Amino acid sequence: MTAPPPDRAQPWRQPPHRPPLPVPISLGMMPIDLRLSEGAAINCSFYLLNPVLATSLISIELNGYELVPARWGRIEIPVRPGTYHFRVFIRNGQQIKHLAEVTADVVPGQLLELDYVFPRFGKPFLSVSATAEENKRMLWLMLGSVLVLWVLLLVWVFI
Repeated sequence: MTAPPPDRAQPWRQPPHRPPLPVPISLGMMPIDLRLSEGAAINCSFYLLNPVLATSLISIELNGYELVPARWGRIEIPVRPGTYHFRVFIRNGQQIKHLAEVTADVVPGQLLELDYVFPRFGKPFLSVSATAEENKRMLWLMLGSVLVLWVLLLVWVFI
């Protein structure tokens, strides 16, 4: 058996074509937070230790369309800006239990935060969470009121 001349290529002997390695992205270009930046997020929580609630799934209905049931915690829903009617409940077969609903506006470029909370007593409720600006404003208001109370106490004690 003779070898083929060296000028002819052997297709079965050539190394397989491999795509080039991806160029690494610098740290400044990587997204810090992988959560949604626009849409709606529902934070589902309960205060009491209840194994029935902990093992159940949360069902969400958005403008009459039921989404896939999800576990307790943060549930992010990518929606376009507009007005939506949210219904959150626990489905037990065909029964709907612990229903809470709210109508809210999704603003372009912002994330609508909703809280589905099971209190210790009473019915669960669904409400719009406070934004970071509102939380900051409330913090300054509380600190100012504590400062005013301390000044009034000191004036009353020393005068």
